[in-house]
Amino acid sequence: MDASGKDGAAKNVFKDCTPFNLSVYAFKKPTPIEFAHDFLWRVHQQVPTKGDIKVFNRSHYEDILIQRVHGWIDEERVHKRMAAINAFEEMLVFDNHTTVLKFCLHISKDEQQKQLQQRIDEPEKRWKHNDNDWKERDHWDEYMRCYSDAINWSTIPWTIVPVDERWYRDYIISKKVCETMEAMDLAYPQPT
Repeated sequence: MDASGKDGAAKNVFKDCTPFNLSVYAFKKPTPIEFAHDFLWRVHQQVPTKGDIKVFNRSHYEDILIQRVHGWIDEERVHKRMAAINAFEEMLVFDNHTTVLKFCLHISKDEQQKQLQQRIDEPEKRWKHNDNDWKERDHWDEYMRCYSDAINWSTIPWTIVPVDERWYRDYIISKKVCETMEAMDLAYPQPT
């Protein structure tokens, strides 16, 4: 949801990591070229190469959330897209040995209102203000229903992250990333 701190989470969690083999990609509204292809086309171009870490700020789930909330796609298309998303993510895991971590940053409705208002009231945050965020907020209940479906229909599990306290958001994400990487039993390459 808007104002959940997606940018801040990526910045804070990965700020001490080396920039080598780590990148962030922020998905925006699809371009005309992206709209001319299937909805996963632009996502596939951004998946990490072997050995790299790629952070998605927003993702392919936008194509079953926003479009579903606004009725731009019907339920049949939602289910077909969800099946395609599951197959896509499973293929990345199986065929490319990619570890997929998914975080749903869950902000409360009251905290979202507070954060959106700060974007108006505080000069240093005005660059984030977008009138459309307030309009999207009017669809809160429908977004919650659609998020719940996306989470429950996924074959790769999500980590639900409460974000009203930003330090706790960063802690939960960092902990999951660290635990996942430690379980990989990574080692430096052997000299040749």
